[in-house]
Amino acid sequence: MQVDYVEEALRELEARVNEVAAEIAEENYDVIQEPAFTSRLAQEITSEIRRHPINVGGVKIEVTSVDVPSLGSTMEKDIGADLYISVVRRDKQPPASKGMLVQSKWDKTIGDKRLPGQMGQMIERTPDSYVWSFGPNGVMCGKVYKTPTGPSLDSFEPLGRLVANGLRCTAGDPRIGRDLRLSRKDAMRRKLRELQINSGLSFTLRNILRT
Repeated sequence: MQVDYVEEALRELEARVNEVAAEIAEENYDVIQEPAFTSRLAQEITSEIRRHPINVGGVKIEVTSVDVPSLGSTMEKDIGADLYISVVRRDKQPPASKGMLVQSKWDKTIGDKRLPGQMGQMIERTPDSYVWSFGPNGVMCGKVYKTPTGPSLDSFEPLGRLVANGLRCTAGDPRIGRDLRLSRKDAMRRKLRELQINSGLSFTLRNILRT
């Protein structure tokens, strides 16, 4: 039977991301502010994959976190998001580049009166908009939907699954994917400035036996 190395790598990524999310949530729940938690989580996921690379049958997953703090503190007013996620498949021809927008909340502040407005701003930019709910034991992700009465949340799933699904090309919007003609960091910084978001997290899947 033929082994699906891509799926094996994605399952490992999903498990590792969920493990990091659970560890960071347990250490920081209700201790630091949501943007700081989001930034630390992105950095810890990056560090974990760099310390213990995912390479299954030549299928490699690379992770990079990027911050552009010079944008200031008013960026959420424009787009409603505090994190940009880039997912790229370098093993495809042509390569696929997609993006997602994220607004982060503690699980007990999902009822924040600002959230509907933030969700509305995100969904106007892309249908691939999500709210990350930080709980004491991990991070759950809810997809933002348009309804006749305003934006709504549904389809909550663990963070690792959302990331893996992005690389499965079942999540993510190609209209906000990063420019693959640029280096990863330059493309991420450009996209963050374009979207007016301070923090970004990039996931790239490539087959190092073919490229």
